[in-house]
Amino acid sequence: MSTQRSDTLEKIGDLAQRAGVTPRTVRFYEALGLVEPASRSAGGFRLYGPEAAERLQAVLSLKEMGFSLDEIRESRLLAREGRVAAEVTSGLRARANASAERLRGHISRLEAILGEVERSERILSTCEGCDGKRFDQKCREHWLERAGGSVPGFLKVVM
Repeated sequence: MSTQRSDTLEKIGDLAQRAGVTPRTVRFYEALGLVEPASRSAGGFRLYGPEAAERLQAVLSLKEMGFSLDEIRESRLLAREGRVAAEVTSGLRARANASAERLRGHISRLEAILGEVERSERILSTCEGCDGKRFDQKCREHWLERAGGSVPGFLKVVM
């Protein structure tokens, strides 16, 4: 563990809170060798520096990309052993590419859903000011007319 000024260090709870994880998660990542405390307080509390916060954020980002903790740990171990950069980065690069493709697909699906929601909002806005006491055939016909003959899927539930 390196020596750092104590005013730049934070306790595990503060680090965990900033990262949106629990202290237990930070301790687990520490046990895997993914995050390291910079030092310990006189009372034995773990104290983490800025590099631990950055590493923790990197681990969380890699997890979001679809990396397992074992894969992250393995990459870290290879880098620590001084392995050839290509050996360390090739797996990361392949996984990053796969993750990017998966995210593009997810974004595409979300954009399609957003389009349906926006279309539904336009259709439903025609109901404002309606004095109808119940949803009937006239409402259905109005929706179909407003939608150009095809009502978004989730509006069909009430039709």
